[in-house]
Amino acid sequence: LGYTLALASNFICSPWLLKKLIPSQPLPAGAMRDQITLWAQAAGVRTPELRVAELTAVKQANAWVTGLAWLGGPFKPVLWVTPQLLYDLSGDEIEAVIKHELVHLKRNHLTYRFALSWAMSLLVLASLSGALFLRALLPQALADPVAPAFSLLMAVSLIWGAFRSLEEQSRSHELEADRLCVTQLGASALALIRALKKTHNGQEGGSHPTLTIRLLELEPWAQKEAASQAAAQETKKA
Repeated sequence: LGYTLALASNFICSPWLLKKLIPSQPLPAGAMRDQITLWAQAAGVRTPELRVAELTAVKQANAWVTGLAWLGGPFKPVLWVTPQLLYDLSGDEIEAVIKHELVHLKRNHLTYRFALSWAMSLLVLASLSGALFLRALLPQALADPVAPAFSLLMAVSLIWGAFRSLEEQSRSHELEADRLCVTQLGASALALIRALKKTHNGQEGGSHPTLTIRLLELEPWAQKEAASQAAAQETKKA
């Protein structure tokens, strides 16, 4: 129960907690705030709290969301952007990045991540309790060495599997957010590709797909968009 509460608090309280830990300020009133509000409304998403994260140690264009989409009050989701995102990216690139993050809220990705984390934690706890079950079944002389070893093996295997499952889920969510921000929210595939290249930190793997995979996934829509732009230019010339 205590672990479940701690896990829930991590997902539920993250907006409030990160505002305490990360130097930040509300996104100033103006065209950008108004535009994000319009994008959220068009996406059918309640506008998250908008904050600029002032990460002095990390000078990188980035954006991310925290919190569960259906919560409010101090736990209302927060959409974070770094100053570099606002300064280094063009208008259509910022739009693509923000709409990518809005898909995470629209599709409740963090809620699913919490659910999978909770389910995997229950499996790990169940494996640890398996030692007690074996002790009841096996003779004492055999139970003493076998039960703890079995429990440890199962726990290690499940923990490894849990991390792999969470990574795969996160990668799937990132690719879905890339795809849907273009196909459903109207972001430019070409702009998203440029933004991904600009915000890429050189590290591959982990909870995000590689840059190569993300670019390949976007290529069909980028080709269609480029062809459409070329046709429009030809029409204009004619």
